[in-house]
Order: sequence, then C-alpha cells, then structure tokens
Amino acid sequence: MIKKEYRLKDYIIAEYDRFMYTWEMNMALGQHRIGNCFIVGNILIMEPWSHEKEGCLKLEYYERLKKLPIWNQSQYYCFSPSLRNTGTKQSLSNYFNQLQTNKNKIIIEPVKAFEPKNFRIARYKIVVDENGTVSWQVYEQLNKIKKGLCIMESGILFISSQNSEVYENQSKKEWITKLRLLPKWDKTFAWGHWNILRACTQEKKTKKYSSLPWDSGRQGERIEKYLPSQTSLYDTAKLKDLWNRYAPLIINRVQFGARIFLYFLKKIVSWAYKMKDYFLKRIKK
Repeated sequence: MIKKEYRLKDYIIAEYDRFMYTWEMNMALGQHRIGNCFIVGNILIMEPWSHEKEGCLKLEYYERLKKLPIWNQSQYYCFSPSLRNTGTKQSLSNYFNQLQTNKNKIIIEPVKAFEPKNFRIARYKIVVDENGTVSWQVYEQLNKIKKGLCIMESGILFISSQNSEVYENQSKKEWITKLRLLPKWDKTFAWGHWNILRACTQEKKTKKYSSLPWDSGRQGERIEKYLPSQTSLYDTAKLKDLWNRYAPLIINRVQFGARIFLYFLKKIVSWAYKMKDYFLKRIKK
C-alpha cells in the first residue's frame, strides 16, 4: 500500500515503506512505465522499468505531478544501468531488485581514512594521496596522461570530468602493464562517471545527512557545481504537449510537400529524357 507520493523532475516516486519505492513516468499515448528504486546513502537509485500500465494524457499527468510534494528523501538520483560493480565489473542493472541478496555487499559505513595507495578500476588508475584525496589517471595517445578528481558519495566512486594533462615518457603498453600489477579498487561497492549523478531538486533545501568519510571537503568542489541547471517542470510539460499536438500536423505537411516535389522532379526528368531522344534523332537525320 502506498504511504506517500512525491515528484522528482518528470517522475512520480511512490513510497511503500522506508525500503521500498517505485518510480512512474508518463510515456506516449497515455502509457505509464513503472520500475523500482532504492535509497543507498544519499542517492535514489532507479532500476529499469519493469512493466507498463494504462495511465493518462501528458497534461493530466503534469497537473497531477505538480500537486505532489517535492522529493526530499535523498539529495541525488541516478540510474542503476549507469553504475558498475567494482568486483564483477558488471552493470548494476537490476542489482538492487535483488537487495536481500546484495545488501551485505553494499558498503557505505564510515572508515577512518584511506591509506596512500594506488589502485586500478577498468582502464583507470586510482590514486589515494597522503591527504586522503582520491584522483584518477588514464592513458591517452602520444604519452599523454589525463588526471582528475574522484568524488566519493554514498559508497560509490564517481569519476569527475574535470581533468588536466601531463606527458610521461612511457608507451601505452608499459602503462597497461604497470596498471595490471596494481590491486583492484575495493573501497566502494560501485563506481560510475560524475555526469550520471543528478541533483534531485533546486527548489528546496534537501534533508541533511551525516557526513560520510569520502564526502569530505578535501574531495574538491561539491557535486552541484557539475550539474546542469533545470528548466521549469510545468513549462517543459507545456512544450511537450504543444509538440505532441502539432508535430503530426507538421510531419504530414512536410510529407505532402515532399510528395509534390518528387512528382514534379519525375516530370522534369521525364521531359529531359524526351528532349534528349528528340535531339539525338534530329542529329542522326
């Protein structure tokens, strides 16, 4: 039984208990897609949609949506297929649907500090320095090494896009050989890229949470700095409704115009061939 419903951007989030949530999204022709979602630390992680149901039209959906309270149970959200398991390297799609099986593998408990050490994850070298700052390195072409900060949030390592470049006198083969000798990163249960993480809302201050060991000031700028600004939810709904209303008419007119153009093009080509045959016959005579 649903205890409460919230709005999160274009999604309706339904709360059943403090462990079970679902998301709902309006699709074309009044269909609604529904999937499970779970809170891990300070992130709402949304699983792929699992089923569809008959819903309502877009304007009705957004009228319903804007009456709901803003989601405030987590500061960020992302989608599970965009995350990778640090142990198996597999996507976490449907990983959280098996929460009873996997919950013991989700590590978000505080730890004292990371010791200075180098690790590897996929094609990245993860560097923990003496100050506890975590950064990444990756080999690019022509002995170029890219570097950047890592953001640690709710037991997940996020690779930020901010980077600098340095040149090292070693080949790609040497880099990969040294990378394979490093221990695997095991300080978080999952990892992903920073751009998959989204702020839940800018409309209200979100609920405060106890700080996690990797969410310290030494990890660089806060994640909000990297996140794109959001347009008004209702304005977006109106634009989508106008597009759905007039797009078929525009497409129909374009198709009609294309048919007329092709008709006259065929006539012109046919006339050109007839003229060519006529002049060739005159020349032969």
